[in-house]
Amino acid sequence: MPLIPITVRDLAGKQREIEIENDAGVTIDTLKAKIARAFGVSADSFTVMYNGGPMQPGCTLDDLGLQPNELLSTVTIGLGG
Repeated sequence: MPLIPITVRDLAGKQREIEIENDAGVTIDTLKAKIARAFGVSADSFTVMYNGGPMQPGCTLDDLGLQPNELLSTVTIGLGG
């Protein structure tokens, strides 16, 4: 299956390019796992932002219309109180 490149930037400005399968069934959870590995963090520690809003768990990349070479951002989830 062909791979599509996606660029991900965190709040510190670090950017990584990841490749994800070009498959209509790939979910946000799969994408988050790849991002987590690329940045060396837990997938539960951030939210992925696309087109100004958070990507919802359970959605597929096809649902969102994600295209090759898109830029995604991550936002750290604050824990505690």
